Amino acid sequence: MDEESSAAISVTPYAARGAVMLTCGFVCDKLMQHGVPTIHIRKFMNSLSLLGPAVCFVVLAAVRVSEGTAVALLVVGVGLSGTANMGVNLAVIDMFPEVRPSVPMTAYNS
Repeated sequence: MDEESSAAISVTPYAARGAVMLTCGFVCDKLMQHGVPTIHIRKFMNSLSLLGPAVCFVVLAAVRVSEGTAVALLVVGVGLSGTANMGVNLAVIDMFPEVRPSVPMTAYNS
């Protein structure tokens, strides 16, 4: 792989993570609007953020794959780790359901 194409490919996992984070925000909002409890959404997102990359990286380490498949597994693994942010943000809402989320989030981020 030459230097130019490897530079472009090195950005791809983090772009995928950003896209997953944005998409998960909309998905979580829709699930909450349909009455799914936030605790279930949070647990699902946290599980996905841990198990998804783990599976991708174990396959990447254990199986001999082509260069393209290796890049795809890396992109998917890092991309799925973006669901962790939704789980963390929903945890604050779970802890303080009667307060506007921005108030405890300010203390949480400090």
